[in-house]
Amino acid sequence: MQHEFRRVCGYERIAEKEQHMTLHELRVDFILRRKGCLSLPITGCIVWSLAALASFIVPPARANVALIVSYFLLIPISIAIARIRGEQVIGSGNPLFKLASMCRLMVSLLWAVHLPLLFWAPEFFPLSIAIGYGIHWIVFSWTIDHPVGLIHALLRTFLVLGGWYFFPENRVGAVSIAVVMAYLLSVWQLRGIYREMNSNVLAQSS
Repeated sequence: MQHEFRRVCGYERIAEKEQHMTLHELRVDFILRRKGCLSLPITGCIVWSLAALASFIVPPARANVALIVSYFLLIPISIAIARIRGEQVIGSGNPLFKLASMCRLMVSLLWAVHLPLLFWAPEFFPLSIAIGYGIHWIVFSWTIDHPVGLIHALLRTFLVLGGWYFFPENRVGAVSIAVVMAYLLSVWQLRGIYREMNSNVLAQSS
């Protein structure tokens, strides 16, 4: 598929540094090599579902701890899903892969906010982490030139805020369920984007 994309675009990347892709070509290359970037929302569904389930089992005082444990499962689960799907998470020759890495670093720095809230205002911790880890979807929306990221970030923010406010007795559970709902919509949208792009590439190559 990647070979077909390069052929349709009129070049073979024999020497990466000597070839230059347009922004549109970079976006197509990124989506095809990431196979629709589905490992991200699939992992999110799994991890936040675990956090929601744990919130109904552990004592309320330990719910934030369950959320932290679920969060640190993100990396191994996402790597496993990416390998199973054949996604290329780190790619050379396309700066959009580096942009994605920088976004992951950006949201990770928000732990400087999450941790003080965890220790001194724990009721705000699930709100902070749920919204904070959704802001990089705005950049992702620009990366693939589709509103899916904006929709996810905005919907996630409103659902999380609503869940946190209206269900104070189990804020971790409510917030986690809200995030899963946003991820499910993104999975459906990204599948459609990837299928449409695959069809366009195959049509141009035939």
